[in-house]
Amino acid sequence: MTALGKVTASMFMSDLPKIKNQYWKEHQKSLLEEQGKLDASQPELIALLQNWQKGMTQWVECSGKEEKKTQATKMEALVQRMPASFHTLVGLFHAMKIMEDAISYQNFFLNEQSRMEYSQIKQPFIRFSQALNERIPLIEKNLQKLITRAEEIILLHAQRGECLEKAASSQTPINYWNEAAEKMTLAIESHLLYAEQVKVGNLAKAAAKTRRIRVNTLFCEAQSSRANALAEAYTLARAQAVQAENQRQADNLGKAVHFANVAGINLAAAARVVISEELSDVYKQAGFYRLDQAKAHAEGNLSQAENLGKAANAAISSAEHFTRAAKGFASFSNAMRRYRLEVAKRYARGDDEGAQQFSFQKYLEEINRKAHQEWYQTRREIERPPVWKGLP
Repeated sequence: MTALGKVTASMFMSDLPKIKNQYWKEHQKSLLEEQGKLDASQPELIALLQNWQKGMTQWVECSGKEEKKTQATKMEALVQRMPASFHTLVGLFHAMKIMEDAISYQNFFLNEQSRMEYSQIKQPFIRFSQALNERIPLIEKNLQKLITRAEEIILLHAQRGECLEKAASSQTPINYWNEAAEKMTLAIESHLLYAEQVKVGNLAKAAAKTRRIRVNTLFCEAQSSRANALAEAYTLARAQAVQAENQRQADNLGKAVHFANVAGINLAAAARVVISEELSDVYKQAGFYRLDQAKAHAEGNLSQAENLGKAANAAISSAEHFTRAAKGFASFSNAMRRYRLEVAKRYARGDDEGAQQFSFQKYLEEINRKAHQEWYQTRREIERPPVWKGLP
């Protein structure tokens, strides 16, 4: 226990190194799989993967700050040579890089805590304790955002690889896949830049709010472009089904076109929302539900498509409560907004009956029960802080 009572490293996310190590294990597994796909007729790719493996090992094992930075720069040079088919390796490298930045960000505040403990002999204990305690929720929120960015960058690399592959074979006048790939590249760059800025505590400054929103904007714009490309692909597939006189498939693909376009609109709306990241996330989730709904229609899975449609409708209903909350019904509307998101999750995982039976009253009872449990747990963990006795 430190002199600051409950303000310890345990209050931050202790799983960051574990997440990074998990990415490393996935990287090693993927590397073996990629190497197994190559044969003697591809000596350049074999050599490239050998250099990649050597560089990654050196980057992971080196410990010095400057050495780490130098090795990361070398790896970024290798990234430029990696073909789109190796997107998993590059995505996991970038995810690990973001997790390293998250650990640096956490250490920045832990070091600050140590400085505060050392200097508390000059000022009252309570001032320092309150100052850091007030920042802990923000620190933990920002660490969670970095974890999310790491997950997103893996997704972006996978989608960029898909878009580049389809762009190469596209025969349409407007290459929507190529446009989506370019948006993915911008989003990847913004995710890496965001993590770089965060790791030394810059996120605590007011100017960082703009950077956060910009990262989300580029991510949503990339997802919207991909939705438009999928809509175009479904349109071409529908034309082929019509030509083959397969009316059922043509009808399903027509619905897929419609919901892919709706997804693009939802994701574009998420990109434009700058007043609330939470509202942007709701539109983003609705867009993803619509994309999954479009895919289910294209595959002829109508039952799944119906549930995903209900999930998307519930998410949009949740977004509508933001406006009502702003008009003076904050308490009820915020609760209703979160309730509709819970309903959406149930529909999305195919629990149609559970979603219908999950009433607003049950939701309120559930959150009240959780709140009581958290309060009771907190009460048990609270330790009496040391009493300030003045200078010795």
